[in-house]
Amino acid sequence: MIGRIHNVQETFYRMGRMNFLFMLSSLALLGSIGWMAWKDFDRPWKGYQRVFNELEVVPAREALRAYEEAHGEEIARLRSALGAAEAALASGAQAGVLARVDAQVASLEADLKRVEQAQNFETATLNELRHEYEMGMHEGDAHAEALGAQIARQEASVLALEGKGKEVARTLAARTLERDAMRRDVREVRAELTSMEQAAEGLRAAVEEMDPEAFVDRIALLARDLPGLDFIRPTVTLKDKQVVVSNLREGRNFNSPGEVTVDRVDRCMTCHVGALDKRFEADPSTGTFRNPILRAFLEKKFPSDEEMRQGYTRVLMAHPNLDLFAGGSSPHPADVQEPLKNFGCTACHGGRGRATDFTWASHTPDSDEERERWERLWGYRHIHETEQWGEPMLPSFHLEASCYACHRQDRDLAGADDWERGREVFERAGCHACHKVAGYETASGPPDEAARQRGETTHHGPGPELTHLSDKLDPEWVASWLKNPYAFRPDTTMPRFFGLSNRGDDPQADAREDTQIRAVAEYLFSRSQSRSYEEAPAGDPTRGEAVVRDTGCLACHRIGEDVPERGRWDERGFGPDLSRVGEKADAAWLYHWVRDPKHYFPGGRMPDLTLTGTEAADVASYLASLREEGVSPARVGPADEAYLAEACRALLMEKRAGSEASTILAGMDVNARLRLLGQGTIARFGCASCHAMGDPDPSEPWFAGMGDEGKSPAEGMFTAAQRIGKDLSEEGDLLVEDFDFGLWAEHLDHTAHDWIDRKLRDPRIFDTYPGEPAGRVRPKPAKDLLRMPDFMLTDSDARSLTTFVLSLRAGALVDPVRRRALTEDEAAIEASERILVDNNCVSCHQMGADEIAFRTKESPPGGGAPRDRWVRVAGDFSPDWQAIADGDEASWTFVPRWVGDSFVDDGRYRPLLPGVQVGVAGIDLEGKVPLVVSEIPAEPLRRVAVRSGLLPDERVADLRGAIPGADSGNVDILDMRTGRFLWTRVVERLAQDGTDIDDPEELAEALAGFDYQGYVARTSPPPLVGLGGKMDPEFLYNFIRTPRPAIRPGATVRMPLFQSGDHGLTDHQIATLVRGFAAWERAPYPFYDRSAYGAEVAAPDAMERARRAVFDERGGCRQCHTIGPVGTPQTPADRGPDLAPAGARLRPDFLLAWLRDPSLLKPGTAMPAKTEEAFGATPEEIVLFLNHLTYPSND
Repeated sequence: MIGRIHNVQETFYRMGRMNFLFMLSSLALLGSIGWMAWKDFDRPWKGYQRVFNELEVVPAREALRAYEEAHGEEIARLRSALGAAEAALASGAQAGVLARVDAQVASLEADLKRVEQAQNFETATLNELRHEYEMGMHEGDAHAEALGAQIARQEASVLALEGKGKEVARTLAARTLERDAMRRDVREVRAELTSMEQAAEGLRAAVEEMDPEAFVDRIALLARDLPGLDFIRPTVTLKDKQVVVSNLREGRNFNSPGEVTVDRVDRCMTCHVGALDKRFEADPSTGTFRNPILRAFLEKKFPSDEEMRQGYTRVLMAHPNLDLFAGGSSPHPADVQEPLKNFGCTACHGGRGRATDFTWASHTPDSDEERERWERLWGYRHIHETEQWGEPMLPSFHLEASCYACHRQDRDLAGADDWERGREVFERAGCHACHKVAGYETASGPPDEAARQRGETTHHGPGPELTHLSDKLDPEWVASWLKNPYAFRPDTTMPRFFGLSNRGDDPQADAREDTQIRAVAEYLFSRSQSRSYEEAPAGDPTRGEAVVRDTGCLACHRIGEDVPERGRWDERGFGPDLSRVGEKADAAWLYHWVRDPKHYFPGGRMPDLTLTGTEAADVASYLASLREEGVSPARVGPADEAYLAEACRALLMEKRAGSEASTILAGMDVNARLRLLGQGTIARFGCASCHAMGDPDPSEPWFAGMGDEGKSPAEGMFTAAQRIGKDLSEEGDLLVEDFDFGLWAEHLDHTAHDWIDRKLRDPRIFDTYPGEPAGRVRPKPAKDLLRMPDFMLTDSDARSLTTFVLSLRAGALVDPVRRRALTEDEAAIEASERILVDNNCVSCHQMGADEIAFRTKESPPGGGAPRDRWVRVAGDFSPDWQAIADGDEASWTFVPRWVGDSFVDDGRYRPLLPGVQVGVAGIDLEGKVPLVVSEIPAEPLRRVAVRSGLLPDERVADLRGAIPGADSGNVDILDMRTGRFLWTRVVERLAQDGTDIDDPEELAEALAGFDYQGYVARTSPPPLVGLGGKMDPEFLYNFIRTPRPAIRPGATVRMPLFQSGDHGLTDHQIATLVRGFAAWERAPYPFYDRSAYGAEVAAPDAMERARRAVFDERGGCRQCHTIGPVGTPQTPADRGPDLAPAGARLRPDFLLAWLRDPSLLKPGTAMPAKTEEAFGATPEEIVLFLNHLTYPSND
């Protein structure tokens, strides 16, 4: 029997269950692969674009609705009118006439076509006969002459047809005009209707494209965004957007100059899709869209999440100031068709342009609160996790650091106030004395004469010369000053070296520092040299106070004033605060100092006021009386001899063996040891970088046996000092990993700006332990401790200085084509402005742009009635002297440079009268934003603020609320880089009359009743605006060199002598100033044509009439002016300038304009405008006379 055979395979697991589990795992794997693919496809940026696509429909629908609402009735009316007009033509007697004219036109058109065709055929036959005739004559054919008669007949036929055609054409034109006149109404109505319907259809098509109504179209729109189908409509579907920027390249291989660079590729607008669309402008103060329709949409989409609404607004809003930044017509377009003109985004903002993820794009929050909000909204990760990209985005308050990469030649960057403030702090604090920075390279030591003529002046550093210290100060005061300069003068620019965070917390810290201070003082006094001074006469402090107040000392110095937070670096902080100067210097030294500053400090910045001996004695007596009783100076203890010996041994052992060092030390007394430690302390802290001082005495025992070739190591140790700080020329190029956060790595955000900012606020903080008790210092040798001093910067100053330091880049990644190159005139203006600022001319004189507030009509987004908006316009008043001289009063032109926050081309001039209400329309910002100006403010306060720059920032807020019509709603007064000394003089004048200048209302009332405009015009330094267009270049050059005699006898403020022998301004610098003044006014330089004023006046007695007008002391010029040796009955206070040099001093075109209307050119002037009848001579005759002035033998 054959049995059944079973093929049974034994298994450990049950296969049914195994298959089921395998199926589940396969499905899970498939699902994870699908999830991974979807996750890769559905990037976060697509969510932003989906919301934007929904948001974009809103203004489109609103525009369609508004258009239909505004023009619906008009369209219906036009349709009705069109139907009526067509019906009228189709019926009645007019219909028959129109039909008959149409038939005539059609018949005439046919006739004209037949005549033109016949003419063409006949012309062709004529051309053929001419060709046969010419060939026959050329070949000598006897039959050719017979063709002549045939050609003549053919020509007559062609001419006849041509005449017939013209006649038919004339008749056709007449009948066509007749027909068109009958149909004109229909044609015009149809054209207007078609235009409106096409506009509506365009808006409707745009809405339909973004949000179709048909179900099938909606499904198709969704399907186009699915994987594999999104390529069908790339202009509509979700897609990443990128901008390729050439000539602004990105570095690879750590961005080192000369390494690999590639084109910059920015994908920022993948998320920020509305960045270039003005419809999505947002209000920065509220963080919401300006258009209420857009705000309503987000409120509907996110009804209970205000934070999400603001978050999407920040992502999708338009870039601020599109007329200046990013916009297609702006100077810095982000995305235009020409890659060579693109700026993209990261060139200014920084960050990783190729990234499309919020975190990996390397965004940088402005605050901890913003970081927390980003973490909640967008899943932002801490900055420590993004260190693989070394250039994170700049926070908004440091964005101005990017401007310098292209604007290297511009000293002033309009709109970059924070950067300018940082540069000012950098220069005034003298950072370039210790740190090398491109553009601030200057040699130490006296320059040779050739260098002086080239304008290459000596860099003496920001501190005073210490080579004659013993003439001025005593050692105890110097020691107290070194310990804490701010205890004596809170607004000093001298930094603090001692008592800082890394001094240590042991009991001997004070003793060590006091010993170092004593050592520095001992060294300085041991190397101080004395000068010979004649005996100082006694003075009167009361008279001295008046001299200080009236001659202009307070333009650079403060006395007894509270220093505002930002006033430490302003014009009136240019010189030291003199409030306690009597505690440091005696009257004898002060007398010689104010009498001749260059005698004590040849390289100093203080000019010579040419005081008389009596005036100098009075001023010295007054300054010596300025003390603050009851204030104790910083106490400095005696030198610790044990520490002194230890420190000196360490210094000696840097160059000597231990036994030799001990031998030398044993032979040194305490004073010698102090000199050695002082020398070492000065070298370590780099004091000679800021102060000129003498080298050590080469005969000191620690120099014995050192040096080679007869040169002592003491030679040039301090007189040829090198910068001891790191080179900052490329600090902005450093990556995050280039900064050593040390023990603070977990306590600071890993960004360059955070490291720099913390370093500036506490320069020695990285020597300390974070979170530990104050004074605990990292264990390392004393010579290796951080040595940068503390400048006691405010938060705002530290932030501004950080912005400036971040802007210091090599520029290797910026193509030279992109850098803004200055024209010859612009370069002259920049160079002259630098000289003016470096010598603090801006404290006494107004310079730079004026600003005016304009009231404009603005239609609010989303509709509504037009509303007023004030737009600030900054520019330059540029008078056309010749036009004014010719009697054109509207020839004052305002050259706008900025309108609000928008750039305006310099070439756009608009006539403007200062302080006069005029209507100006059609201001066009790059063809995009039309503004209609209805009024220019004309109130006296505003006019003075604009023309004279009288109001400083700190007083504007008070006066806005106190003066009627000057509230913040209709005027804004900004810093016009003008002399705040003017305001000080006016306030002092009002205070003398009993006005409480601390009460805004009382001050406003006093201003309203005081002719401060005239007071400033008569007694204070003149504005520099317009100077190059009115003064003769040669005269101006000589006057700056030697400003004597004074031009205006009534002015009490004196023009100082800035050139004294081989010191002060060089001839090259003075020529640069004159060239800059002329360039600012676009005036001819250095020569101009005076021939027009040299011709004889037609009337034979012209010169005699002019002579009588000038020398008449009852009604002529002599009534107020001296004329050479010829006097005037006026007192010096009321006397006008001497007219003898007027022809050489002033350009003739200005002088002519001035004689026509002085108040137009200088509001507040005391000179009246006189008619020709009052003068007895024409202005032209007077100008000619003053240019050829001869003195009469008698009155």
